[in-house]
Amino acid sequence: MEQLWENLSAMARRLPTLGTVLEFLTLHRNEARLVLAALAAVILLAFTARDLRERRRMKGAMTPEEFFELREKAEGDFVGVYILYNATKRLYYVGQAKRVLFRVNQHFTGHGNGDVYADYVYRNRFRIKLVKLTESGYEDLDALERDMIEAYHAFSIGYNKNAGNG
Repeated sequence: MEQLWENLSAMARRLPTLGTVLEFLTLHRNEARLVLAALAAVILLAFTARDLRERRRMKGAMTPEEFFELREKAEGDFVGVYILYNATKRLYYVGQAKRVLFRVNQHFTGHGNGDVYADYVYRNRFRIKLVKLTESGYEDLDALERDMIEAYHAFSIGYNKNAGNG
């Protein structure tokens, strides 16, 4: 039991997010509760780590409402890729378009991916990230989309029905 405590303490010194977990464990230090508290802490950290990864991935993303405002103010459209992230279900959809703003709008108005739209109507929380082809480092739109689908696992565990064009 003491070894478990020492291991958790060592982990807490290495990872700042474990500090709060360590405080929780300190309050429940007796032998019977320590194992359950440690298990709860590990589960909590797994979810916290996943949430942090998702936030980093979607840095610079916007809500559908923010997107609609951007689309209203935009002067023209652009070629690129878009990532739709359902934060409620933790699913991604990656798409490409010659008119990205127009295409993303279709998804949230019932003229795109039906699953995405259904989840949006049922008030799932979405984040939207837009990537201009000219700012991506890619020259080929199909290659950019394929790589993004793979990076976000949008085909294997997301909304995408295929691994991309081409």
